[in-house]
Amino acid sequence: MDRDACVVVGDLSVDILSSLPDPDVLTRLASGRDVNIDCGSELRIGGSAWLFTESLTAQTDVVPLVLSAVGDDLPGEFVRSHIGSTGLLTEGIQRVDGQPTTTCVMTYFPEKQRLMVYPGRSGLRMSSADHLDSFLRLVEPYAPSCTWLSGHSLNGAQGERLQVLRSLREEMAARGSKVVLDLVPHRFRDLVGGLAKVDGMLGRIDGVVGELDTLDELLDSPRGLRGATADRMKYLAEELGVRYGLGVVQSRLGTDSYGQAVALDGTLVDWQEESIADRGMRGLGDRLAVKALTTAKYL
Repeated sequence: MDRDACVVVGDLSVDILSSLPDPDVLTRLASGRDVNIDCGSELRIGGSAWLFTESLTAQTDVVPLVLSAVGDDLPGEFVRSHIGSTGLLTEGIQRVDGQPTTTCVMTYFPEKQRLMVYPGRSGLRMSSADHLDSFLRLVEPYAPSCTWLSGHSLNGAQGERLQVLRSLREEMAARGSKVVLDLVPHRFRDLVGGLAKVDGMLGRIDGVVGELDTLDELLDSPRGLRGATADRMKYLAEELGVRYGLGVVQSRLGTDSYGQAVALDGTLVDWQEESIADRGMRGLGDRLAVKALTTAKYL
C-alpha cells in the first residue's frame, strides 16, 4: 500500500452529548431540585477507537484499521454504517449477537468539566479469536507501522479476550508494528491494575500514553516535583520512555490550557501546550497523541 496504516483497537459507542451553560446546575441538583435546561443535545459516534481514528484522519493521511465490536442492534448498525460512509474498512468491527451496543452520556460544564456516564466492565469488546485471525489477514497488505491499543480493551480482560489481545500484540510486533497503549479508562489502576500487571497481560510494548492523574497513581515522582505539574509531566514521560521506548504524559495546566510531554528512550523530545479556552475537550488527548506518535516517527 502507498499510504501508511495504523491498527486502532478499542471500544465503539453511540454518544449523547450536551453542554450546560449554567454553572449553578450542580448546586441546584445537590439541593434535591429537578433542573430543566434548554441547551440541546447531539448524537455522535464515540468510544476510544473512534476518537483516536477521528484525530488520526484529521491530521495525517494514515489509514486507520479499526478492530472493535458492536452489538447486533440498531445502534450497532448506525456505528458501522457511519464509519463505512467515511470510506474506512468496517470488516474489523465484530457484531456480537445478543449484546447491546455501548451507549454513553456526556455532559460538559462551563469550566470544561465533564460528567461521563458509561458502562464499566459491561462495555462491549471484541473477544473472538476467529475474528482476530480474519482481521490479521485483512490488514496484512497494509503493513501498519503502529498499533494503538486503548486501555479500555484491558478492563476486565481474561480468558479468550485476554489471549486475543496478547496474540494481537505478538503478531503486530512480529510484523514490525510499534504497539502503543493508551492508559484509559480513568481509575486505570483500580479497573485494570498497575504497569507490572499490564506488562504481564500484554508482554513487551513500545510506548505508553497517559494522563498525569493516572500516572501519579502508577509511578512515583520525586518529592520536589509534586507541586510542579509541567516538571512532573516531563519527569514521568522520561520514566515511561526508559521503560517502554515512548512515554507520553498529558494534563490540564490550569483552567485554560492543556499540555503534553513526549520522551523517547528516557530523553524528553517534545513539549506542547495548547489553549482550551475556545474549544471543547472531546478528542483533545487523542489529537495530541497523534502528534506524539508523529514526533516519535511511529507514524
